[in-house]
Amino acid sequence: MTFFRLLFWGIILYLGYKLVKDIFKPKQKDTEVHGKAKTKPLDIDESQIEDAEFKEIKKDEKKKSTKN
Repeated sequence: MTFFRLLFWGIILYLGYKLVKDIFKPKQKDTEVHGKAKTKPLDIDESQIEDAEFKEIKKDEKKKSTKN
């Protein structure tokens, strides 16, 4: 019986703590942005974008290039 009483008071104290914490928590204001952006947006068309081609470097080639 004492366990349930302790559990009950624990839950009540926890809920009371959460309630008090939420009441006294300062409200966050939404940030308002005025003016223009510092960086200009890029005017890139999808036809101007292409994939890059890469060459795999093997360990032998890597060792040769560092010896020079």
